Amino acid sequence: MQQYGYRSNGNFLSNIPVGVKYLLVINILIFIVQKISAGGGFVIYGWFSQKFSLDFNDVVQAFYVWQIFTYMFLHADFMHLLFNMLGLFMLGVPLETFWGTKRIIYYYLFSGLVAGSLVITIDFFKILFIGQMLDLPPTLGASGAIFGLLLAYALYYPERQILVFFVFPVKIKNFIIWTIVLSFVFIPLGLLSFISHTGHLGGILGGYLYHRFNRRDYHFNTGNNTLDSFFLFVASRLGFRQKKNVYSFEEESFLQKSRDKIRGVFTKKSVRKKETDTLNENKMTDYQIESKIDELLDKISSKGLRGLSMDEQLFLDRVSKLYRHKFPD
Repeated sequence: MQQYGYRSNGNFLSNIPVGVKYLLVINILIFIVQKISAGGGFVIYGWFSQKFSLDFNDVVQAFYVWQIFTYMFLHADFMHLLFNMLGLFMLGVPLETFWGTKRIIYYYLFSGLVAGSLVITIDFFKILFIGQMLDLPPTLGASGAIFGLLLAYALYYPERQILVFFVFPVKIKNFIIWTIVLSFVFIPLGLLSFISHTGHLGGILGGYLYHRFNRRDYHFNTGNNTLDSFFLFVASRLGFRQKKNVYSFEEESFLQKSRDKIRGVFTKKSVRKKETDTLNENKMTDYQIESKIDELLDKISSKGLRGLSMDEQLFLDRVSKLYRHKFPD
């Protein structure tokens, strides 16, 4: 797996980025607490799991609203924890390398919160449809947040494959589409109810919402695809027609345009012009270009791609294309 701005020093633990490492440690420590509170028995029957897993009746009747957040750090057994932590490690490490620590943690928690909120919402409609309170099973596990990471990973590497059930190779972009389709089938029919299909769907929804409202971060090509073309691909596979390119970078929302205008008032044009001029590769020598690239790569290594300004990201994108033409494979 190719990683950018990430240097190995030979120590496995120290090579795990800070954000992913914290999330791994927190999940493992909380599982130990679950095990202790259950007296060594099944963790889902312990008082800690019952208090902090996501239960519709607890949230609505006892107003345990914290469960929408805490459930994503609990797990039903060791294998449940193991597979989720493997997913967090394999997806989270390259993403944190691109994004930086702050953003990967925010994105992870946001995806998990949206997943938990969707679980409560779907449970509400189940009860509303039947007309009486149900003894709905609690939801716990990090898989909602993991599926959010999977969506983000697919934006960078849509053609890469994963082994479903460790046997069947499937492209990541197709796996996400099938997850969405099957969720809409399994949820109303109650199939494989021991799996939180709603949570998986909610994690993907959380990732989509995050990227949809931060789409300006993805104006440049990332990996094999772009955010916009990926969502257009998903829409076309699902049979939706686009009346207009709602994901177009040029078609900014009213809120985005207003924010840009406000920023423009407090930003001197001369300053913006000067920054743009200093990143004009046509006016730079090869040595200046290489020095600037080294400077930006160091910045990516410490802060992630989010640490670069718009002009710096565009500069790297243009220079990468320039060098591909100058030095073809």
